[in-house]
Amino acid sequence: NAIPIDTWTSDPSDRSLMDLLPFLDALRFCSDVRSVLSLRNC
Repeated sequence: NAIPIDTWTSDPSDRSLMDLLPFLDALRFCSDVRSVLSLRNC
């Protein structure tokens, strides 16, 4: 399984990882991550 994310380019205002936090937090509560990954089209 993989989560697509933009490449970091030394931009101090890059928020890609921070924007993923709610999604990653949701993964904590599921027994099968594939169901959550499919919601993001991963």
